[in-house]
Amino acid sequence: MSNRLQNNGFSLTEVLMAAGILTIGFAFIAGMFPVGVKLTAIATEQTIAPIVADEATAKMKLYVEMFNASSTEPNLVDELKKAESFGNRYVDLVDALPGIGRGDPCEVHEFVYPSARTNPEPKKYHWSALCGLLPDGNVHVSIFVGRKAGAGARYRTPNSNYTQPNYGLVPSGPVDGDWPVPVKVGVTASVNPGEERVLTIEPGYETFINSGSTILDDATGRIYRVMERTSDNVITLDRKWRNWVVPSGDFVWVVPPAEGSGREPCIGVYQTVIGF
Repeated sequence: MSNRLQNNGFSLTEVLMAAGILTIGFAFIAGMFPVGVKLTAIATEQTIAPIVADEATAKMKLYVEMFNASSTEPNLVDELKKAESFGNRYVDLVDALPGIGRGDPCEVHEFVYPSARTNPEPKKYHWSALCGLLPDGNVHVSIFVGRKAGAGARYRTPNSNYTQPNYGLVPSGPVDGDWPVPVKVGVTASVNPGEERVLTIEPGYETFINSGSTILDDATGRIYRVMERTSDNVITLDRKWRNWVVPSGDFVWVVPPAEGSGREPCIGVYQTVIGF
């Protein structure tokens, strides 16, 4: 009979190997967790944005029909014609409809999402509608859906008088807007061969447009996405800016980030045509 001792424990080498594997695993999880959180947030926003746009479209029809039914108030089409006579192709709905203004109760409560009360949770999403008159009398609508960065975030507010040549531009002064809204920024297209997608941002507005921003051409209503920022004021788009049958303009609409923040506030831009 053998009295030899049976050793069933782990050796030091095996213990160290197991500890090393656990360390690598924990490091991998720690590195993937922030990525997972960000991907989840992006997926949530991609789900919410079209819902906000659908609600905005329905509300627009109600507002416009209500004002069009009034014999004392000008209708939306007349206001857009008036804006075009002053050289303004696109006008924000809150500026075009009488009775609705930036900061008014209707704009504060009806242009945010969700419409239902969320107390004590603050609302985070806001929509803006840029309206342009088409030759057939219908209205081309571009709905910008924005997300507020935080309760204390402040955003730039554009000039709201569409009878002025500087309509949509951001005036000098304090940044005190409560919600992210589209503003107009001047751009210059590159004339160099092979740079049909390159734009230069007007000085002083470099921080308004970043990589990943969505911009709207004020002249044609075409939507572009900024793929790269090659310098402080030079950006590259996802498609050509020049050489269209209907040429692009000298201004774009974009939702700039909050004051002191570089986080992209615009989570979606959706277009539709509505007949009023």
